[in-house]
Amino acid sequence: MVNAVLNRLKQGELRLYLPLLEIIQQLVDYFFPSPDSLLPSLMSIDNEHTLINQNALKMKLKTILLAPLLLTLSSLTFYSCDSQENISQLEAEEAVELVQASMQAQTGGWEELIELLIEKVDSLDIDITCDSLHADTFSYSYQGPRFQCDYNTDWTIMLSCNRFSAPQEGDFTFYSTGTYSTSKISSEDEVTFTGNMAGLEFTKPNFILEGSYQRDGSQVITRQRSGNPSTTTSINSLLDIQLDSLSINKYTNQGIASGIGIISLTGDVSGSTFSYTGDIVFHGNKTASLTLNGTSYSIDWN
Repeated sequence: MVNAVLNRLKQGELRLYLPLLEIIQQLVDYFFPSPDSLLPSLMSIDNEHTLINQNALKMKLKTILLAPLLLTLSSLTFYSCDSQENISQLEAEEAVELVQASMQAQTGGWEELIELLIEKVDSLDIDITCDSLHADTFSYSYQGPRFQCDYNTDWTIMLSCNRFSAPQEGDFTFYSTGTYSTSKISSEDEVTFTGNMAGLEFTKPNFILEGSYQRDGSQVITRQRSGNPSTTTSINSLLDIQLDSLSINKYTNQGIASGIGIISLTGDVSGSTFSYTGDIVFHGNKTASLTLNGTSYSIDWN
């Protein structure tokens, strides 16, 4: 049995461990030489009985020495195959983290872009806001213990006004390029955020936003498995979220109070493609219910 395993190893399985196995083989051969090399005096005592005992003892020692090692190597083989299989997939928890990172301000997500949009609209000169295109460029960065980001952004807005020249709504575009990192994700990407924001009148308590958010780029994901060293996996991903009827209270700091988004997350990792689809329902206080491929998650980005 041991010889059969050794032959399989020499044919290509666990080739890295062959030097160690060959040393063990040499030790066995040294202490228990083959019958042909035994002293003639030993063979003359009881030739047949001695040869049988020597062969049996030799095989027993081989088994004792090699069995634990081969068992360990087999376990390594199974673990290695399992790790390689996981690397060819984007796990569900990682998909959730990518969606969550697309929202929070500390990673340059669209909640930060919405807050900046509101600030920009408020800062426009009322005499020149109506029916004209306004454009600007700005940089945004955040450096904290859990999150870091650095983005350059171009944005435009075209405001529509009522007959009193008061802004009612605006069509906006954002285009950002940059990087962000969390404890598990390091990303280099570009963001396109377009849509319409209504409820700009002073008499309306909420902004109402609809739009399309896309984040397209490459990420390095760190995976930490219990009892094993961390590994990294590189992926390419495209996140698309179609936002519908997001309500944002003007007088509280609770973020999106209500609304929904339709989500599509696609990409590739190690030559294999992945796809997650679902929706997100906002509950206020920077919390939401996320459903991806039929599984529901509660998320927050405080």
